[in-house]
Amino acid sequence: MSLEINSADSIITSIYKFHGDFNNDDSLVLTETSYYDRMEFEDPLDIRLRSDILNNTLLLLGYSLGDINTRYIFYKLHKINQDLKPGNKSYSAIMTTFGMSEIQKSNLANWNIQVHELEPVNRNKSMSDFLKSLQ
Repeated sequence: MSLEINSADSIITSIYKFHGDFNNDDSLVLTETSYYDRMEFEDPLDIRLRSDILNNTLLLLGYSLGDINTRYIFYKLHKINQDLKPGNKSYSAIMTTFGMSEIQKSNLANWNIQVHELEPVNRNKSMSDFLKSLQ
């Protein structure tokens, strides 16, 4: 999901879903081959995402560093920002989590990704409260 702020009074939100759409069976990621194809990040959706990443802050919900796909997305995000905005220390993304090691937080900080820890005991309420705070 990316947030694009046009003015103090308006927010345009784009939501990206990367593992397919039931309205387009060919887009579903169900096999190892379809997973590897998805990792190429050359789909029109990926081009749109890269454009949004360059101009907005990315909000990541429901991602895990245990998934190589997620780490690769973070790497690409960092590389794009590093190549186009040398020395930029502003956060390019915010990631929500219900718990993460200090090493993982440090790695994400090096990639200019801010970690927002949610309360793991009542996950639904914690996520709901966080999303309401964005309004």
